[in-house]
Amino acid sequence: VSLCSSGCNHSYNVKGTVEKTELGRDGYILYLADENKTAHRIIVSRPDMGNEYRDVNIGDAVRVWGDTVHWQNEVHMKAKELDLLH
Repeated sequence: VSLCSSGCNHSYNVKGTVEKTELGRDGYILYLADENKTAHRIIVSRPDMGNEYRDVNIGDAVRVWGDTVHWQNEVHMKAKELDLLH
């Protein structure tokens, strides 16, 4: 995971493999494992992503850029961009 400071558009980006998804009201929760097998839980929402929104499948390799949100004493990652890697 790369956390950005003043020089980038989003506060994080992470690359990994889709472990599972859970459908939600406006999209889904993406569970991603990076190259170090660290688990990431990322909110993928149609309203937040607009034309960048896309569905993924278990096993897909992806890179996600987004912002972190502090909510109920937890840090949540909200996707702004998602690319399928080949």
